[in-house]
Order: sequence, then structure tokens, then C-alpha cells
Amino acid sequence: MKTISISLIFILIIVSSIALADETGHGQNSQNNLSIQSIIVPLGILTLILLISTLTLGFSLPKNRKRLFPWHRKLAIVTIIVAIVHATFVLIFH
Repeated sequence: MKTISISLIFILIIVSSIALADETGHGQNSQNNLSIQSIIVPLGILTLILLISTLTLGFSLPKNRKRLFPWHRKLAIVTIIVAIVHATFVLIFH
């Protein structure tokens, strides 16, 4: 349960960083609108945090397998989806 709460805190930090993302480089205008390119880095950080959270939850499975495995599986699916979206954005827009 502690791992899940820590993961949620990290996810909230990343989501808030998306809202405060600074648009720099990549030939963007100096307007204050949210673009795909300003989401790429926070999305990559979110992917890394989700991956670490999934691994941490996986290592704690032997202690309480029945309760933690459904959370581990859901977190793994979310991690894969976010990683695919991040990779797609990088390949298309960067």
C-alpha cells in the first residue's frame, strides 16, 4: 500500500509539471499554449516513474500476492500504454 501511495504522489507531481511545463526550443512560438512537444519530456518522466513503480510492486509480490497482483498487472498495462504514447510522440513530433 505504501508503494501505491508513493507512486500516486509521483504521478501527481508529473501531472502538475505538465501544467507548468515551459515551452522552450524546437522552434516553438513564445505563446503560452500547451503543445505536444512540451508534453514529451514529462510523459517520458511519467513512463520512467510508472516503470519503477511497477518493478517495486512486483518485487513486493511474494509478501502479499493475492492482493498486490491485480494492482501490479493494472500498473503494468498503464505503463506500457504510456510508454507507447511517449514513443509515438517522440518519433512523430520530435
